[in-house]
Formats: sequence, structure tokens, C-alpha cells
Amino acid sequence: MASHSLAPIKPLILTRTVEAWSDRPYISEAVPIPATVVHQPAMAAPYTPKKDGPEVTQKKIDHVFVDYEPFFHRLMYHRLSDDYSGGEASLFMQDALELDSEALNHRVAGTFVQGQITVINGSSGSGKSLTCAKGLLKFGGIPLTCPIGAYGALSDEANAGRGSHDMRAAVEHLEQRSQFKQITADPEQEATNRRLVKESCMCLLASHLLVIRKILCSQPHDLSCEKRKEECGIFQLDAMFFRPTPGGQDIFQRLFKVLQRAPHDVVEDFVENDWEYVDCHYPDVVKDFSLWVDEAQALASKFDSGAHFLSTTKPKKPRPLLTPVVEIFMERKIFKRCVISGISVSPQIFNVALQSSTARLNSRIVELTIADGFLDKEEQRRYIVHKLRPWADEIGISEESFDYLVLRMTIILRGRYRLTAFCSEQILRTGTKSPHRFVTAVVLALGNFVLTDGGKFESAESALSKREEDAIKAAGQMIDWDMFEEFDQDTKRSVFEMVTRFLMQGLYTALDGNQRKLIEVGIGHLTVAESISPRVVPEGPVISTNNAAPDDGADEDNDSDNDSDDIDDNDDSDDDDDDNGDTTSEPPLIVNATTDAKDPSGAGAAYLTELLTVSAVMAKYPERVADTLLQGMRLGLNNSMNGFAYEPQISYVAAKVHGHRDKFTSLGNLYQFHAEVAFMADLQVQLVAMFKGPDGKWRATQAGPGFGPSPQMGYKVNSPKEFLEHLDDGGATCIVNPDVYHGGDHIRWYKVLGSKHYIMVVDQAKLSAGKDGEFRPEMLKKALRANDPRRYYKTKGPSKKRKWLVKEGKKILKCFEEMRKAEDIDSNNKYDPALLPPGLTEENFPHTICGFALTGTDQPPAGFVSEMHRVLNRPGQVPALMLEEPFEELFGTSWRFATTAQNRATRPVGRM
Repeated sequence: MASHSLAPIKPLILTRTVEAWSDRPYISEAVPIPATVVHQPAMAAPYTPKKDGPEVTQKKIDHVFVDYEPFFHRLMYHRLSDDYSGGEASLFMQDALELDSEALNHRVAGTFVQGQITVINGSSGSGKSLTCAKGLLKFGGIPLTCPIGAYGALSDEANAGRGSHDMRAAVEHLEQRSQFKQITADPEQEATNRRLVKESCMCLLASHLLVIRKILCSQPHDLSCEKRKEECGIFQLDAMFFRPTPGGQDIFQRLFKVLQRAPHDVVEDFVENDWEYVDCHYPDVVKDFSLWVDEAQALASKFDSGAHFLSTTKPKKPRPLLTPVVEIFMERKIFKRCVISGISVSPQIFNVALQSSTARLNSRIVELTIADGFLDKEEQRRYIVHKLRPWADEIGISEESFDYLVLRMTIILRGRYRLTAFCSEQILRTGTKSPHRFVTAVVLALGNFVLTDGGKFESAESALSKREEDAIKAAGQMIDWDMFEEFDQDTKRSVFEMVTRFLMQGLYTALDGNQRKLIEVGIGHLTVAESISPRVVPEGPVISTNNAAPDDGADEDNDSDNDSDDIDDNDDSDDDDDDNGDTTSEPPLIVNATTDAKDPSGAGAAYLTELLTVSAVMAKYPERVADTLLQGMRLGLNNSMNGFAYEPQISYVAAKVHGHRDKFTSLGNLYQFHAEVAFMADLQVQLVAMFKGPDGKWRATQAGPGFGPSPQMGYKVNSPKEFLEHLDDGGATCIVNPDVYHGGDHIRWYKVLGSKHYIMVVDQAKLSAGKDGEFRPEMLKKALRANDPRRYYKTKGPSKKRKWLVKEGKKILKCFEEMRKAEDIDSNNKYDPALLPPGLTEENFPHTICGFALTGTDQPPAGFVSEMHRVLNRPGQVPALMLEEPFEELFGTSWRFATTAQNRATRPVGRM
């Protein structure tokens, strides 16, 4: 019986190496063939291999199969799929065999286009390889995994379940051939190159047909056709797993090495004989026989910077290695179709490589685009539960702890299939009994982000073992930083803008086609807007959407009360007809987006999908977030644009001032209070993120730059409906920018040292400068009217005919009340009234702070603090004025100039 070695822990290299891609995009114009000789780089040992005769070749093949004889003998009574029922085998292969989602099955069915070339498009980690694997197991065929792809250079320790490494051997063999050269003045050179490629391709084909024939002959006669195809596919996908002894090459590598030393006509005989036998004796198995080329972007860029191959339809245009490979395999008439999977870093990368092949093969290209990652959080949750539930039951993890672990993983690993599968696989491989600590350590290693939401479950677990720590260290890194440093300055700036916009408000950023390509290759996976929506950001450095009402009197349009003193405190009474609101949930919004998500150039609006990618960039370049926020205001062309840029600056400053890990800081570091409530400045607070647990109850944990339950600190909503959806989804952000029907511009929560209470802070941002930088008198009235937490989420009318101005208002206010009772899952607070400042008691404890952030003028008027205190100070509610000194400390002394530059005679008009 074959001894199955434990598949090694593979490194999670989430970006491609520089060598994996051509550093120059393909240019569609005609490329003249140079008349001068192109000097080839010196090779270690150029050679023309000595050929073996047919008898010697057959003996070597028999010798390889002798080593595998126990394995083939076992196929008579054992099914290979049974080897993937435990935690030792590849989770990728388990998914290919077991995963039964409607979306995946639909994608697999979509690859079945008889006689055509199907191209599966999608970004890294979205499930293209899984689609190919599942398709191979269902329809049958031969898989080819390209030598360099989304996992870096393939090695013996990497990528269990994603195919043999024989394609890498074939490319290396080709590059070593002394006859393989760039096309020069010799018109026969391209024919020589194609002949060498054909020899390698036939060796690959012969090795797979030899193994497939041997597997089919070793199976019981009554085995179903579906099982026969499945077992042939399993062995080809996970050949490393079925080696007789650990280490060494898989069977396809060994056979390729034998066949490459045989004369070409001998290899052709093997192909003809084995295919004739399989087709004659097992016609149902090969009825849909297909060629599956995974990670094909590597072959689509291989040799495209130098003319090694030319288009058959346009002889002066060079083509990459993928072109002759597809043509050579498909010309054999063995395969009914070809399925090519790869990252579309350029919109035309596969069309360019295959357009001459389609003409030559009398076929056409059918594109299948895979949606990014899981369809939703629920699908991701089901996947994690399916994979980890047996392990959790085996080691005795409580139901409560397991549900909480699944919740944490869906928050921090949202998006792609790959990260979730990787983390789940490492948990199963290590068999850890400290899963919460393990997830926290994985996140720290990959994204340099400290998870604080482990709570009592993480505290109760033991420290990780050395084996578990080594498994985490083997994860690699999220970003190829060397490649990032080679980016041009505009692309780097786009990355920093993308990180900042998403970090502070969860918004998209406009990118051109080249920037999108570079970022996906060197930084990480992008989620691209399918259509223009309120979350799509206009071009330039403005760090916000432009759908909020500017200070031009728009506030009055939504006001039904002109006197801010008339705000009704008894909002929850007589609300039986709360669903009969006379205001719609979706206000009309105008978005000035200048890019189209379906632009053929690849331009579009996008954000980085993985939260850990965002945190990794921020951790490495923390100062660039502040620079980007400041630049947004410097280049604003009017008061409204500068006001939009001011909002995320407030979020950033609040997070930096009060978002310290395991540390409370004074409210007075950011706010000025009226003399009557001056004790509020001494209150020690810490910024928290609120999120819902598996039981639907709210939890609170410390949060700030670099730590928390999620790297995304802020979220900008565009309607009451979206606000309620964000709250119902569980939050997990520190700061929310409410919609236009809420008076405040920022909502965040603080926990208080010595108290079990939370304080909700509602900040109103006003760019207050008028002509010559003077304070606009109407600012005071507008700010006071806007900044009552229930200003727009309230009822209106006589007690018997009250209606909610916004139909979601009641539910939003109910969420606020539930959040006030959130469980503090940290262990860094002491509930001791003695720690509270003198003058603060349970009776006068403020549940809400109405904050005002005013800029654009040197000084607010002397009576501003007194007036806001007179109007808004009431039981449980205290107004405060945000200080400007923290802004200058964090953004530099030029910040004040940036806030007032729009009032000067000369102002910048350039755009980034």
C-alpha cells in the first residue's frame, strides 16, 4: 500500500513575483523584426539532449510504474476520494470533491462549450482554480498548471491539489535548449521554436495518457463512468500526495524526464497508442475529454517581450508561449474543448494570445467571468462551518466558542475564497486547540493587524505551540513590497488614496487601466464597481463622496422646525404607525464619477478586497494616510469639496487621539467644554468598535489604527436604509458617517474608565469661512440645529397623528439603545466610580456628546461655546467644541493653511 505523506503546509504568497509577469504590456501595433542579431543571455549549459531508443524508453517507463504498482493495485478495491475525508489531505482537493454550492456548479457548467476555447476570467483567489479542478473531476481531461502564477514559482512544497509540476519542467527544458532563440533575420527560427515546443507538449501529453490508461486498467470493471473520470482527475491534480515515498518528483515529472530523452516519433507513438486504447475501451470516460490550463496568465506573458512566436494570421505580430501550446494540444483532435483560467491583469491578455489560435482551430473564445469571492457573509459562514465543525467536535470546543470563532473569521477574512480556505486549512493541519489565538496570530502575521475581539475565549486558551507558530510563519506575506517600490509615483499615490478612502469611509477609488493591472499584480485583489453608485468616488484627491449637502442652505430644505429649541425629547411616544413615514428611504443622489466599470481599457472604480491588505499598507506607510487626507483639502476647488475632505480628517484625528491600545486618554485632548461641565475634559475614554455576536447581542472592543475587530475604521452610508443595514449587519467599524437625514457627520462610541456606560459622540463638521476668512454667522444656527442625535430620526406631528420622518428612524434609534448596553469584551477597564472625575455621577452621566468641528477660520466667535451649551445641554447630553491643535499635530503646521486656502486670491488648480 502506498504511504501517503502529509501534504506540506504551503506558503501563502498572495502576490506574483516580478518574474511572473512581463514588465511591459503587450503593444498591439505591428512589431518589426530586428535585422540585427539578438544576443542571447549566457546559459549555464546549453545542450541538445541525447536520445534514447524505443526499447530503452519503454524500460524506463516500466521502472517508474514499478514504484507505483502498490498504488495501482489498490485501485481495484479502494477509491481515491476516501483519502480526503480527514484533515491531512489538501483542503483544496476536499473542496473540489465535496463543495456543492449553486454558484460553483453554475460556473463549472458554464465551462462546457463543445469545440470552443473557454476563458475563465477573474482576479486572484476568486475561485478559478477550484472551478477548473471541479470541472476536471466532472468532465475528465488533462490539467496543466502553468509554471508561475498566483502562488509564485511552483516548488515541491507548494500547492498540493493544484496539479503536477511537469509544466514547470517543460518550460525549464525549453529555455535550456540551445536552438530555442528569439526570431532574428532567420525566417526558419520561428518554425524551430514551434517544433521544440511541440516536442515538450507531446511529452506532457504522453505522460498523462500513460497514467490515465494505467488507472483505468487498474479499476474494477463495474466502476461507474463518473467515478472513473473522478479518480483520473484526483490523481492528476494531487500527484504529489500519491508518491510512494515522501519527497522527490511526482510521476508526471518522472515520466516527462524519461520521454524528453526519447525521439519525437517514439513519443508520438505513445500518444497514438495510448489514446487509441483509451478511446476504444472507455469511450464514455473520454466523451468530454478537455484540456484544462490553470494559471494561464504566466504562459500568456511568457516570451511576449521578445519575438519567439508570431501570429499565424498577422505574421508580424509576436505572440506569447500560450499561443503555440494551445494550438499544439488542440490540433491533436483528442480534446473536445479547452478551458483556460487566469488573472486578467490586462483586458486583452488572453484574446491577444489566442486570436490566431481560434482562426487556426476554427473555434471561438467564450469568456466566463467569476464573481469575486463568496457571494455573501452567509455563504462564507456556511463554508467555514462545513470545514471546521468536525474538527471542533473532535477536540471538544464549545458551541459558543465555535460560533464566535466563525463570526471572527467572517469579519476579518471577508471577500475571497482563498484566505478563508487557507486559514481553515492551517487550523485543520495543525490540529490546534487554541483556534482563537491561532486566528489572531495569522492576522498579525499577514496584515500586521492586532485583533482585539478574542474576548474571554481567547483568554481561556493556552499559548500556541512551536509547530503552530511555524505554520503561521510559513504563511508568507500579503504584498510584494519590492515590486510595490518599483511602481511609478502616480500608482503609489493611487494605492495610498485607495487605502485611505476605504479605511476611513469604505469608499471606492477611481483607477486607470494600467494602475489597476499593477495594483492587482503587486498589491492585492481588487473589488471593482459594476456600475456607478453613491459609493463610487469622483476623480482626484477628495476623500469622500460628493453626495452630502454642502453648507449652502440645503439644511433648511430638510427642516420642518426652524427653532432648534423645539426639538421634542419624547420621540418614542405614540408611534403605532411608525411604518407610515412620509419620507422615502433613498434620497436622490448625484454622483460625479468619471470612470466606467466596463471601460475596455480596464479603468474603473475599485477598492482592495482583503482587509488584511489594507492594514498591511497602512502599517508599512502610516504617514501616507495623513498626507493623503491633507492633500485632499489642499487641492479642493470650492468650499463643498474642502468640506468633504474635512470629514475623514476628523475620523482620523479622533482615532489617533482616543484610539490607543490598552490606554485611556482624556476627552479634553480633543474637545473644549463649557465651564459648567468642565469636568468632562478629565473624563478618560477609549474608542471602541461595536459589533454583533452570534447571539445578536452587541459587543464592544477597543479599536484604533492597527488594532480592533476590523482594519476598516469608518463607513459612510448614503441613506437611512443603508445605515440600518450596516447596523443590522453587525457594524465592526469604529466610526460611521451617517446619511443626509442625520444631522451629525460622525458617530462613534467611547467606553469610559471606571464606568460601565458608553458615550455616543455625534460630531458635526462645518467649514465655516466666508469672505476673507471671516466666520459665517449662520454657522452657529445651522450647527446647533443639525447636531441633535434625534434631529432627523424622530417623529413629527400631534401625538395622535405622529409619523416618522424617516421610516427606518425607530429601528435606528432602537439600535442605538441596544449599543449602549453592549458587552465590553476587553479586560482593560476597572468599574470603579472613584476613577470618574469629580462632579460626574450616575445621575448626570452624559450618554451623548454633541461635538462641533469648525475650521476655515482662525477662531470661532467668543460666544459660540456658551450658545451651544445653552441650546443643547440637557440631561444625558453635553455639547463640545473640537480643538484644532490635534489636527496641526497630526497633519503638520500646513494643515491650517489648507483649510483656509480656498479663501485666498490664488489657489491650486492642479489635480492628482
